[in-house]
Amino acid sequence: MSTHGLAPAQPAATPTGVTVSAAPYLMRPLTSDADRAEAAALVQDRQRQLITRGIHLPDHHAAQFRVRTNSIGLYDHGPEGEEGLAACLLLNRRLLDDDATGADMTLSLVYTAPDRDDQVSWLITLWAADYAARISAPWAHGETPSRHAGRDDCVGRLLHYCEESLQWRVTGSYYDPTGNRSVRLRLIAQRMPELQHLITCSVPIHPTTQAFSLTEPR
Repeated sequence: MSTHGLAPAQPAATPTGVTVSAAPYLMRPLTSDADRAEAAALVQDRQRQLITRGIHLPDHHAAQFRVRTNSIGLYDHGPEGEEGLAACLLLNRRLLDDDATGADMTLSLVYTAPDRDDQVSWLITLWAADYAARISAPWAHGETPSRHAGRDDCVGRLLHYCEESLQWRVTGSYYDPTGNRSVRLRLIAQRMPELQHLITCSVPIHPTTQAFSLTEPR
């Protein structure tokens, strides 16, 4: 998974009947122009921070959040119940067969807010493992920049964190059309019925649009 800025801990049930205020975090689709503009701004802020570490990521990533309908946001709740965007990502899905008994799921362009710590990556990992299980996907797939990016090995440390602390496993690498090398990651799907008390999820299990088709081959 990319965190250009995620191990399941406790075992996550369908959040039906759980109010937003029941959990400190919320994972939901970015449905409005204002939502998508806020996500694009978060991406730009994070990229500016990464540039200071020698990591240059494609400028078009921010634009993707303005136009793509499969964008997702992780929010936390302030003392007055207000939402704060902690991270954003693109959720790519496809059915594996005609009778819809299986699915494939990939997280791409995962960006965390510059002022957030590793807990946000851990929360995304928990959600990804549970959501993959809920849609009958055996894995959640993700990506991160190559460990050779950056001048202070911060990407290498990120990859080590994803593998050792968050239980993502490296499955290969690829070069995107702009020549940037990324590492492919995979996380075992795991149902966690208690996760609803930490993260409320309003991302649909059965999407009604074609927004969740994969854009990158593995």
